[in-house]
Amino acid sequence: MLKTCCETWLGHLNIKRFMAAYAAVFVWIVVAEMYLHGTCLKPLYEQTPQLWRTVEDMQNQFVWMLLGYLIIAKTFVYIYTRGVEGKGWREGARYGFLMSWIFGSFMAMSYVWMPISERLAVYWFILPFVVFIPAGILTALIYKPKA
Repeated sequence: MLKTCCETWLGHLNIKRFMAAYAAVFVWIVVAEMYLHGTCLKPLYEQTPQLWRTVEDMQNQFVWMLLGYLIIAKTFVYIYTRGVEGKGWREGARYGFLMSWIFGSFMAMSYVWMPISERLAVYWFILPFVVFIPAGILTALIYKPKA
């Protein structure tokens, strides 16, 4: 008997735990990214003002950033659910570490086509580890597969 698309993609989910992990990861990513980029890296961004929107313009585009973070958080948690082995927070940390390599590599590659400093490119590579390892741990602690 053929499974429906929804059963194939969502049948394994513990929906309540998925939604809780999704919400927690979303909040964590928004807070961490806003702090890291808006406070910690602000001096580096100020060195290349020609590359960035004004603060007012960024605030006008805020909804698009939130939408992006919603998509990232949902996808991050969903991918975890597809391979969860139930090994606890260490499994989440490992997952976050692996995802950080992907995100960090994409961010750091911006150095090739954007006139940013090498220092900023290095931070862009490192910061996903600060964001996604805790996100992976949060996901592992909150999400439990269907029994």
